Amino acid sequence: MVMDQVSSNLRKTEHEQHEETQSIKKDQTIVKRPSRKYPKQRRDVYVNSKSSFKAQLEKCKKLLDSGETDICIHGMGGAVNCAVHLALVLQSKYLNTIKLSVNTSTVKLFDDFLPEEDDIEPETSIRNNSAVHILVHQIDLLK
Repeated sequence: MVMDQVSSNLRKTEHEQHEETQSIKKDQTIVKRPSRKYPKQRRDVYVNSKSSFKAQLEKCKKLLDSGETDICIHGMGGAVNCAVHLALVLQSKYLNTIKLSVNTSTVKLFDDFLPEEDDIEPETSIRNNSAVHILVHQIDLLK
């Protein structure tokens, strides 16, 4: 009985939070800032869920075939699965000549809540998003 009251209170709190979030969205515009950009090198491949997987695969193959020994595949949020899939496809295509090294991280993203009325101060919200960085190293079999 006590657990039912606790879960009811939790549901009510979640419902109230949802309503509060909805009210913020009605009178404010949410602007999602782009993530922080790091200097891009030739060997970096940034994967997102909107780009063509085939094009990303061809880019990686072109880099590896042109003599690049290491490439780094980066993916964030929903593109983490795409980045991992890309690395695994490369590993299967190049058989035992590819070694993968995977690192994960958390990226802070900022959202600005811009009010429609001028007398209200704008607010900023911070949220976390997961990211993956996969180092694809081509092994020299002659050594």
